[in-house]
Amino acid sequence: PTAPAFRRLLSRLLEAPGLRLRGLMSYAGASYAADGAAGMAALAERHRLALIAAGNMAQALGHARPRLSLGSGPAVQAAATLEGVDEVRCGIY
Repeated sequence: PTAPAFRRLLSRLLEAPGLRLRGLMSYAGASYAADGAAGMAALAERHRLALIAAGNMAQALGHARPRLSLGSGPAVQAAATLEGVDEVRCGIY
C-alpha cells in the first residue's frame, strides 16, 4: 500500500458516493508455495503489515478504520502474530 496508485485508488473508493468501505482483505495464497514454515511466517507478516498500513491510510484520509481480514491456512498457521488483524480466514486447521 505504499504505491501512490494505491493511495489514489483508496481515496477514490472512500470518496465515491453510495460506497462505504467496510474492510480490507488480503489472501496470502503464495504461502502454499513458500519455503517451509519460516517462508510462510514471513509472507503472513508481510500481508499483516500491508493490511495495517492500508487501514492506517484510510484513517489518515479521514475515514473510520476498516476491518482487516487475512486469509490462507498455511500463512495463518505459521504467523508469529496476528495483532492488528480483525478477522482470520483459513480453510484448514
